[in-house]
Amino acid sequence: AAASLALATIDMHIATLDIMYQAKAACILKEQEQASSYWDRAAAVTIGWAEGASEGGSDTDGHLFFQIAQELCDHFDSCDENNHSKINNLIVEEFRTGLQYVRSFQCERVQFSIDTIATLFQAILVDNLAFHTQFASGSDDTHCLLAYVSANAIAPFLRGVNPDLANTVEAKIRVDTSTPLTCVVEDTDAIYSSLKTFVASTSIDCDLLGSQVCGLDVGQNPIDSNQDSVYTSNDSGHTVANGEYVPDVDVKDISNLKTRV
Repeated sequence: AAASLALATIDMHIATLDIMYQAKAACILKEQEQASSYWDRAAAVTIGWAEGASEGGSDTDGHLFFQIAQELCDHFDSCDENNHSKINNLIVEEFRTGLQYVRSFQCERVQFSIDTIATLFQAILVDNLAFHTQFASGSDDTHCLLAYVSANAIAPFLRGVNPDLANTVEAKIRVDTSTPLTCVVEDTDAIYSSLKTFVASTSIDCDLLGSQVCGLDVGQNPIDSNQDSVYTSNDSGHTVANGEYVPDVDVKDISNLKTRV
């Protein structure tokens, strides 16, 4: 579970941002097909087929940001009226908008879409850390390790706002190098305070957060930390946001991709 979470929140996060910036670079060079291709890849990396075929994405499976947001809104009871993550709705909408900017070479507006999506990703990281911190504080070793991974994922962004925020989170969520190794989460109020300062400094909309970071009550239905399905892959279907995002690339039927490679 910890490795899967690290894959989504660190590796795939960086990959998505990098691909979006490649789309902007191609846009500046007026290479429309390449720019669209990069933008499609960024969307796929965020909301791609690994989320399954069910509307709104799989309810239990997936390695990607899209699924983390869905699981968090289920836990915090912060989904929309269709039980979809509000953050995911905005991410898909911004990918669609950004694709229009890419197609029309509105490259500065592409940057606006990149910034918007990056902020939405950071909102997911905030709720994700708050979620695992909440249950790790009850001596749950699994959530402690997941909180440690989550802290490492958000620390660079905290440090960009104020190094003290990152230092606090890293000090309060750590793996002590004793024998045996011990995972520690302590002083949750200090962790939440650092996250709240970060939210205020980055203009993340508190209405999108379900966690207690903005002063809300915590959810009462935790995802079972022993549940094997948390952050696991699902290849039962092939979709990009249930068809809500239509890519520009030539291969649109991803299920047939293996026959073309």
